[in-house]
Amino acid sequence: IARNYSLLEYMLDGLLLKLEGAAKYYHLSKDDEMDLDSIKKLTDGAKNMAGVIESIVKLKAKIKKLTTRSWSVSLKYRFLKIKQLIVGWINYYRIGYFKKKCMRIDGWLRFRIRMCIWKQWKTPQKRIRMMMKLGVNRDRATRTAYSRKGYARIAISQPLKYALRNEVLKYNGLVSLLDQYQLKHI
Repeated sequence: IARNYSLLEYMLDGLLLKLEGAAKYYHLSKDDEMDLDSIKKLTDGAKNMAGVIESIVKLKAKIKKLTTRSWSVSLKYRFLKIKQLIVGWINYYRIGYFKKKCMRIDGWLRFRIRMCIWKQWKTPQKRIRMMMKLGVNRDRATRTAYSRKGYARIAISQPLKYALRNEVLKYNGLVSLLDQYQLKHI
């Protein structure tokens, strides 16, 4: 229980809750869409809840591995592997209640994808050309491309977020965790 408790503390915070059969109190965030009845249905005791939380941690670790900047594969192949992971995970856990978690993981996934794409573009000239092709004006594209900021900082910048918005990523084959959850949720 001590190991599971630290995982829960790491993943969730806020609301204090004691599950049946648990020796400890567990923290759940207020913004998660869970009430006491749905948690009891989902968890069937504390052991199961820790399994779901561990699974979310493992999912994020797998997504992180698939979105490392040093993995030099095509974007289509990367999106295919991410799709296989997300569809399989949602099919397995479709009975759970974690819509807000899916939204957060989705945002984080798109952030990681933007970093990968920014690195793939490599030179400032290519970055300017690609951003202009995706609708960013020349001045903003030039300032962003010649910025000395790192990949993560650029990935959250407005010009790159606009160039690689959700519709563009979806058109290119990125599957949304939230869309899959809403399709398959029982």
